[in-house]
Amino acid sequence: QRPAYHVCAFVLTWLHAVSLLLILLLSLSMPRGKHSGKGTAGKGKGNRTGYGGRQRGSDISCKDAQGASDEDSEGSEGEDSEEASEEVASRAKLFLFEFGQNDPKVDSGTRLTKFGIAKALRPQAGFQGVVLSTMTKEPVSAADRELIESSGIAGVNCSWNRLDEIPWRQLQRKGQHRILPFLVAANSVNYGRPFKLNTAEALAAALLIVGLDAEA
Repeated sequence: QRPAYHVCAFVLTWLHAVSLLLILLLSLSMPRGKHSGKGTAGKGKGNRTGYGGRQRGSDISCKDAQGASDEDSEGSEGEDSEEASEEVASRAKLFLFEFGQNDPKVDSGTRLTKFGIAKALRPQAGFQGVVLSTMTKEPVSAADRELIESSGIAGVNCSWNRLDEIPWRQLQRKGQHRILPFLVAANSVNYGRPFKLNTAEALAAALLIVGLDAEA
């Protein structure tokens, strides 16, 4: 029994020594905690730099994109303004032969000139466009569109009750006179009465008849 006991003790001692040697070898092959920490810190630092670089890049990209969008918006605004200016330039010009017979507080013609939609003219002013008048039998039609676009259209801003005071002979030498068809007034003064449109209604009706809906 003694030799067997010694053999067992020797084997156990040898296994213990081998296990200690393996542990020592494993500990030597593994990186030390300090170096590992530096590596991790360095890696983390590198990551932070990398994220920062990407973030700065994204910021630059965002700024570039924003700049591009600003340029696009400026370009679109420029195009819109050009289109608006072209639209204004192509708009039919409105004029009024003003006689000062109406109350300016409720007069539609006065409001048109006040807001710059129409230009007031004196009876002696030269005019080559279409004049809306009751002193003619020729109705306004689509054939008058070209003349209206090139030379404009004028209304006679006066009171229906004082038509005999208007110098029609003088006005008949101005432009091409046209009369409106049967239309019923919608203004507050002559509401529901045929033909008795105010100046704004008459100009809008004439523009619609010739096909200038947007201007009307």
